[in-house]
Amino acid sequence: MGCACHGGSKLAVADILAFDQCLFCGMKHLTTAWSLWNEFSYQDLNLAAIDGQLRLAIGHLQYIEPELCRRIRDIALKIERRDLEGVSSKAFEDLLEGLQEAIYRENPDMRERISRLRG
Repeated sequence: MGCACHGGSKLAVADILAFDQCLFCGMKHLTTAWSLWNEFSYQDLNLAAIDGQLRLAIGHLQYIEPELCRRIRDIALKIERRDLEGVSSKAFEDLLEGLQEAIYRENPDMRERISRLRG
């Protein structure tokens, strides 16, 4: 699914760059990393994939959410160095919550729309 910055015009998008600043693209990569962590964190190849998804999230967020990116980078470095004691589902969930709050700040009506859907 295209995000608002890439797919909102309903026109074909010729170039989507890895460093386009986009909260939704960052969330896509961060949730992928979190999913991989919860499912496949037991092999080096899988840890490399998780690290790669975190680095891609940073690319999309580095100019608009620099503090969050520092936190993502801390986890990516721990995974890269296989120092996994400080990496947990809770650490990923904290990052996801921080990014979700940034999305809500940029889309103030989103929280209300979600609340209506939940009934």
